[in-house]
Amino acid sequence: MYSQSGSVSIQPYRDSDSLRKHRYITWTLLLLFLICQPFFILSINATETITLEPIAYRCVSNTGAGEDYLTVSYEEGLKWVTYFAFNLSEIPSGASVDSAVLKIKTELVSGSAWVSAYSSSNAEWSITGISWDTKPNVDKYFDAVWVSANEEWYTWESSSFTDAVSDAFRVTGKLTVMLKSGLLIDQTGFIIFYPDAKLEVTYTPPKIDPIISAIATVLGIISLAGVLYLGYYLWKKGFFKLPKVSLRVTRTVKRKRLKQVHYLFSNGA
Repeated sequence: MYSQSGSVSIQPYRDSDSLRKHRYITWTLLLLFLICQPFFILSINATETITLEPIAYRCVSNTGAGEDYLTVSYEEGLKWVTYFAFNLSEIPSGASVDSAVLKIKTELVSGSAWVSAYSSSNAEWSITGISWDTKPNVDKYFDAVWVSANEEWYTWESSSFTDAVSDAFRVTGKLTVMLKSGLLIDQTGFIIFYPDAKLEVTYTPPKIDPIISAIATVLGIISLAGVLYLGYYLWKKGFFKLPKVSLRVTRTVKRKRLKQVHYLFSNGA
């Protein structure tokens, strides 16, 4: 008859003063690294894009007051021009404008034409008060697009338009865009636009102080390197190992009763 008994003992991990000191240093450097991260991210200068809709729009002609239809015409003797006003205050203060794109959709095209776009930082005009005589002075040409189809989006963009948007953003925070068409010989017609124009501006958020950014970047790199090194050091010292477990098993053998043995010997042994 056999029986088996055993005992399990767990040896507690001894946190030495040296390892405890390195552990505190590791957590301190990790906290420093996390604090430096926002400054490091801001120093990367990632760009963002915002889409602005017009706050005002109006069409005026040399034949009378303003019109509700946003029209440009190239008929000889008849002039129609369309204005859009945009509020640039949604761009964060201190940001730098990287690019600007104007998108407008046609409603009706009665003949094709080049449509030129002009810009100005003068946005001090109202929808009801604008007329041919009181129209804002918009004289900065930035692009021309050949317009020929109904229900189509057209895009105006150029480096000079980006500069104009940047200047308007810094000076008044508002932008006025004027559309007008060129004259085609022996051809008359007009182009009507929808009022839902889009001004897409890509900008770089304001930068933090270069000195602060440089210091935060250096501290972040040093702290991250320190965390990695100390983590390796603690791992080599067994800081991350599981507690040691020792298992002792003893086996004992119990013989049968002695009288059974004597019985066997007495019956023929």
